[in-house]
Amino acid sequence: MKLVLEESTKRFGDLVAVDNLNLDIEDGEIVSLLGPSGSGKTTVLNMISGFERPNHGNVYFGGKSVNDIHPRERNVGMVFQEYAIFTTMNAYENIAFGLRVRKIPKRQIER
Repeated sequence: MKLVLEESTKRFGDLVAVDNLNLDIEDGEIVSLLGPSGSGKTTVLNMISGFERPNHGNVYFGGKSVNDIHPRERNVGMVFQEYAIFTTMNAYENIAFGLRVRKIPKRQIER
């Protein structure tokens, strides 16, 4: 499903974390966000996942605006760089956890 951020801006008070971002990611495309600490990378991911709502602009999945769709209804996963969520689990177990909660078959999780 194609992901588009259209003129997306996120402000926290006077701080502009993301300013008028246009991003177009095709289905199956792999994209990396690179930049120094504080440049807005995590804020962009939070807008895509629904943890933050843009102050201006839109986020689209497959041509449909998801600005008003709750994170749990977006079918998007996000694994944070910090290890604070499940410190006793390795990378596979952290990813598999969410799939198990969604009752995905074990064979599919293993793939």
